[in-house]
Amino acid sequence: MRRRIPIAKKLLVMVLTTSAVLSTLLTVVQIAFEYKEKRSQQNGIISGIKTSLVPSVGQRMWDYDLAAIQDQLRGMLLGADVSSIQLVSDAGKTIFDESREGFAPKYPNVVKFTVTHEDLGAVKEIGTLSMTFYSDRIVEEIRFHFITLLGFNMLKTLIVALILSYLFGRTVARPLTQIVEYFAAAERAKQTAERPELMVSRSTGTDDELTDVIEYIRAHDLLLYQLQDMQKAKIENQEKALEESDEALKQERMRAEMSARVAQLAEMASGIAHEINNPLAIISGYVSLAKRECGKPTPNPANIVANMDKAAATIQRITRIVTGLRSFARDARHDPMSTASVGEIIEDTLSLVSSRVTANGVNMKVENSSDAFLSIECRKVQIVQILVALINNAFDAIKGDESPWIRLTVGSKNGQLTMRIVDSGRGIPADVAARIFDPFFTTKEVGNGTGLGLSVALGLARDHHGELNLLGGESHTTFELLVPLSQPAAAPASKSA
Repeated sequence: MRRRIPIAKKLLVMVLTTSAVLSTLLTVVQIAFEYKEKRSQQNGIISGIKTSLVPSVGQRMWDYDLAAIQDQLRGMLLGADVSSIQLVSDAGKTIFDESREGFAPKYPNVVKFTVTHEDLGAVKEIGTLSMTFYSDRIVEEIRFHFITLLGFNMLKTLIVALILSYLFGRTVARPLTQIVEYFAAAERAKQTAERPELMVSRSTGTDDELTDVIEYIRAHDLLLYQLQDMQKAKIENQEKALEESDEALKQERMRAEMSARVAQLAEMASGIAHEINNPLAIISGYVSLAKRECGKPTPNPANIVANMDKAAATIQRITRIVTGLRSFARDARHDPMSTASVGEIIEDTLSLVSSRVTANGVNMKVENSSDAFLSIECRKVQIVQILVALINNAFDAIKGDESPWIRLTVGSKNGQLTMRIVDSGRGIPADVAARIFDPFFTTKEVGNGTGLGLSVALGLARDHHGELNLLGGESHTTFELLVPLSQPAAAPASKSA
């Protein structure tokens, strides 16, 4: 939990810090100007020495008046902020070299002047005057002034900050504390599901912003309590309506799935009728042959048995088709997950669609059939329904093309069964692909499709913790079904859209 610091104390610290920084900056600026002024005075002395002393020294050197030079330079050494003076002739002879005894400046400034003399219009250099000026006195004066001025400003800042803190505490901090305590009480009341008492109005004789805030909180909480009561009643009504709507949605989903199956059965009806009619004709032929053999004076039992065996095998073919059709038509949403052979799934799928597909000149082929020996945990009827929807859609898209074909490829990777339905079509436009799994979306003519086939198929795939995707970037239209070979948990009843 973060440490709580009263706002009055924060204000005191902020005022003190800000005032201290500003006072220090202003004092530094003031002292800087003062120092600059004192240095300017020293520079004025140096300039005066250059214009008056140096020519005088040069004249006396020319006159060789050494005593006057020494008196003049000693006077400079005693009067100005100069710690040492040295005068050397152009021949290298030291004429004067003295310094203040027992004094070594901390802030020396050595200035060299060239001593010249004008003779017959020509200026001649006759020596060098070196003077060491110092700023020790200036620095000490500035330091003392800075400390005194800064101390006075800090004391003034502290007094102002204390007064402001006291006034702020009375006019601002106390009302804010009242607001904080009110919200803390409200937070505690949440844990007991009780409503806290409304904030007490603040009477100060004259209104201010904090008075407005407290009154606003009072009005806001009063309105909030009223809204909570209204919202509670509204939620209760919505929950009741939601329960009714959820039940209606479940019924609608069941009808949608049933509608998709009925539509697919209608599409397969003519092909299945053809698939059954042919075996019936074959059975009739074998029965006629057996009957004819029985009518002979000496019938051959082997021929009769052979014809009846062939008729029985054809009957089994019809039985398989009818059984697959009945399984496809029934509601499998509540079936438990069970282990099924991928080969059986493919065989049941082909028994429902192959007649319709091949009767219309479409070449149907299953590839990678070695994976048909795999087993998968699923609701077999629903996986068949997905494949039938994909093959029927592919058939409707390419049945008028030249040399149409459909391929069903089977494989497995990373614990998943992979089944792809590829047709001879050249893909699906982007605007159609973006909506192809939407319920009731169809590009077929009115009366030729419900728009539910792919939507239901996607829902069934997800019920199996799998996915159904339209693959992009393929040279032909390709749908891919991915289903785990083993379900992670018991799948819930179908909720396909």
